[in-house]
Amino acid sequence: MSVDTLSRVFKHSSAKGEARLVLLVLADRADSSDVCYPSHDDTAERANMHRDSVRRVVARLIESGELLPRYRVGKSTCYMVLFGKCLVDIEMLVR
Repeated sequence: MSVDTLSRVFKHSSAKGEARLVLLVLADRADSSDVCYPSHDDTAERANMHRDSVRRVVARLIESGELLPRYRVGKSTCYMVLFGKCLVDIEMLVR
């Protein structure tokens, strides 16, 4: 859990409603590099939402630039919560 990531979401995110809730759940799962490896089932359970709703919300957060995905072949997708990240941190995730 990264308290810093949670604080940055509260302070800087423009997401509202269920998008903000999902972003906070992901921030709560983030490591010290602001990267998380969540399952949609876990996120749905923690946000008290349906899995399909979580998938739609995550897609909107990616589109809005608040979340950066890294698609990994044969593994789950990991995400970086982008608030306050420098370009070097972001480039390390996408490699």
